[in-house]
Amino acid sequence: MATLTLIESITEHLEFLGYTIEKKEKSSYARHPNHDDISFMDFAGGVLHTSRWLIGSEAKADPLVLLQWVNGLNGAAGASRYYLDDANDMVIEGWFPTDYERVGYGRFIDAWN
Repeated sequence: MATLTLIESITEHLEFLGYTIEKKEKSSYARHPNHDDISFMDFAGGVLHTSRWLIGSEAKADPLVLLQWVNGLNGAAGASRYYLDDANDMVIEGWFPTDYERVGYGRFIDAWN
């Protein structure tokens, strides 16, 4: 039996959880009807997971409140970091280390969602 790569193991796990996976050249995209879409790719010896939230113009109109909200999310985050991109839309990132283990990745993705 061949050993799966980390990306292959994560892909199988996400498919088991009901995500539909689309593979691209450098990353893969996971879509789920009840959770945010996730892109994931090899990064720094593990896998970087990324989601994006588009922020409405009303929320962008008050940058201080927007930054306070982002800071609050970071303060409560256990498996991710939140920041604003150049367009002031939200980027959420989480890194999973090299060794895939089903229960450990399950905890990571539960914390992510």
